[in-house]
Amino acid sequence: MLLGAFIACHLINHAALFVSVEQHIQLMESLRTVYRHRWIECVLLLCVLLQVISGVYFIWERRKRNRTHWLSKLQVVSGAYLAFFLLNHVGAVLFARTVSGLDTNAFDCAYAVPK
Repeated sequence: MLLGAFIACHLINHAALFVSVEQHIQLMESLRTVYRHRWIECVLLLCVLLQVISGVYFIWERRKRNRTHWLSKLQVVSGAYLAFFLLNHVGAVLFARTVSGLDTNAFDCAYAVPK
């Protein structure tokens, strides 16, 4: 539930871009005061890790069963995609912040919106 709440806030933050870049930045800075707190960030990263591990475990266990139903196949594919996405997205953000020393705000580092 904690990871779901974070993802919802993260997506709302991205949706704020439809209002304006300023709204997006303001909301992002407000949210960062919460989710970048050392303990909260550690718990969120642990939640991501547990989500990936449980998803890979689910896929591994499902391979033993007959997956003829389309819904069963969809669950396996979506679980694999979610694990892949979380590892890549979170890994890229952590790499950019820790190794490259970048602020992971796309408008500051990738698009360089003129002031």
